[in-house]
Amino acid sequence: MSSKYPKGGANRPSLVLERQAPMSQATIEKTKEEVKAPQFEDDDYCTVIHRNWNAFDQRTRQPLIRADQETYLDRITFVGGVARNVPYEIAKKWVKIGLISKEHIFANNAQAEDFAKATGREAMTTQTLAGAIASLSPEKATAILGEEAAKEFAKSLLRLISTREKAQENAE
Repeated sequence: MSSKYPKGGANRPSLVLERQAPMSQATIEKTKEEVKAPQFEDDDYCTVIHRNWNAFDQRTRQPLIRADQETYLDRITFVGGVARNVPYEIAKKWVKIGLISKEHIFANNAQAEDFAKATGREAMTTQTLAGAIASLSPEKATAILGEEAAKEFAKSLLRLISTREKAQENAE
């Protein structure tokens, strides 16, 4: 049986831009119940998040895993706490030995919003995102985003800056 998930793709996390209102414990439990684990075959590929994805040190409020931090488990690379294109057979083994929980396995095209919903953790604040972007070198940002996405992002930024400069010139 062929896999319904793509085997290729960028190994990169998606960032949530806006901070969401804090969730109550009841809302977190209800949300976790609503999130249904996708059904996978052993030869399917999935996305797995680290148990510390988007978790913060209680004392310093610094992320436990930086957005550009690479960690490894069974030769699988996690970038920012997210591993893409993980064979489901390996993810299932991690659940069995207690390294991750079932709620941390997602479809291969899952985004940060899906992770936040499943874990009940708040999305990244705008200030945290700005700090993470500012700390990235262009080489690291391109490695995380992928070359095409990095080009599109750079073009969008240049267009925005150019438009603002022209509007400022016209106002003067």
